Amino acid sequence: MSSRSFLGYYTPGLYPVCYTVRPPAVDLRPMTAIASSFSPEGFVIGSDGLRTDENGNVVTLSAQKIWPGEHRDFRFAVGWAGTSSFTFPSGRRFSFADELNAAVSRIKDVTFSGAMMYVDALAKMVAESLLSSLEPVSSESSGMLARAVFVGYYKGNPARLEVWFNHDNGWLVEPEIRIMDSDLSAFAIFSGSAGVFESMGLKRAPKSLFEAALYVSTYLQMCVDGRESSEDCKSFGGRVQLAQVSEDGFVWLDSSEEPDTQQSAILRRLIQSPPISKAEISAKIKAERAAKKAASAKKSVQKMDDAAPSA
Repeated sequence: MSSRSFLGYYTPGLYPVCYTVRPPAVDLRPMTAIASSFSPEGFVIGSDGLRTDENGNVVTLSAQKIWPGEHRDFRFAVGWAGTSSFTFPSGRRFSFADELNAAVSRIKDVTFSGAMMYVDALAKMVAESLLSSLEPVSSESSGMLARAVFVGYYKGNPARLEVWFNHDNGWLVEPEIRIMDSDLSAFAIFSGSAGVFESMGLKRAPKSLFEAALYVSTYLQMCVDGRESSEDCKSFGGRVQLAQVSEDGFVWLDSSEEPDTQQSAILRRLIQSPPISKAEISAKIKAERAAKKAASAKKSVQKMDDAAPSA
């Protein structure tokens, strides 16, 4: 065969090894900056908000790249890097995020032995949906098509996993599941700028949700602000989006639609501020700890006053 075009073979009960998948117009640049950080209070995950078309024209600065997900045993957030959606020559659009969200709903009450088995089931459903949507195309390149990042709690235990949708000369190979919980405390860049991360000089894991959010939002804002000056940041831009995942579930930390808690208000101000230096990061962390210490001391004094016998 001079080119590999759509064959669409599939044997019920067997997971297909190869599909034809990639339209010629798909852009496989790392178009998303996405990172997560783990703290004792939960995960923080964030992304940039830029979406461009195949010609590099800006479509929106507030594209959603992170979604909440919930299974009876697994509360999580999922983010997409790579080519999370594309349009076929006929004009039909395929979205990995939309298909995954639909799969989450379909198996929300199914029992699984662990987070990996659950994510594997989702990945296979998405791949099968892609197979049924394909049109005759050909491709002479190979590599990553899209990558999904999961952070959350499975039966109360923190978990961080990735799903890779790769292709070989236009053939989609079986999704690859990677467990990334060997060191949950490590700051995880799923897509973005290695240079920005190195310039931050992070030397320890965050001790609180605020610190985790500070790390993630600072990294992402620096990626966004480097769009015009740094080669490895030119695909990033728009509004930084930030969310927390704990055992209680998913909460946006930068959404004006959420209740205006003190913590979310602080994080919104943090995201809207310009990038900060390592010295400023350290100062903010010290100030937060001092404020907590002072508040704790005040409560202790109040308890002593309340317990003291009246004259």
